[in-house]
Amino acid sequence: MELMQAIKEALICGPGYLKIGFIDREKKIEYKKGLKKISKSTKEQYPFIRYVPIFNLFIDPTVKSFEESPYVFERNVMSVEAFNKYYGSYFNNNTKPIIEYALKNPYYFSAYDYNKIKHAAFWDEREIKRFFYDYVENNNNDG
Repeated sequence: MELMQAIKEALICGPGYLKIGFIDREKKIEYKKGLKKISKSTKEQYPFIRYVPIFNLFIDPTVKSFEESPYVFERNVMSVEAFNKYYGSYFNNNTKPIIEYALKNPYYFSAYDYNKIKHAAFWDEREIKRFFYDYVENNNNDG
């Protein structure tokens, strides 16, 4: 199914991407040998393949193609509960002020914004400055 989604996106948009990696799992085995109960654990790795929409991938805005990018970011939208579960320990389980601030002041770039930056960088440096000033003026929630 993942492959079919990537192929469909490639036919519609041009590129289609799959994320390939490994999942680490620890398996515990318990058995009896005579009257002794013995437990052992083994670590196993399983491969996975997952479809990633092109609209959730972000590359370095200074390069011309995906292949030239030194890094790739994948956007991950999650609920407040999931954020608290995965990242709460980094903030001493006090994520409420961070989430409230993020909701009041959303500051993010979409893939469309990155393409505008690349276009401006190609044509004129003044265009880049104008883009950022326009963005800040239009998205300033402080008053």
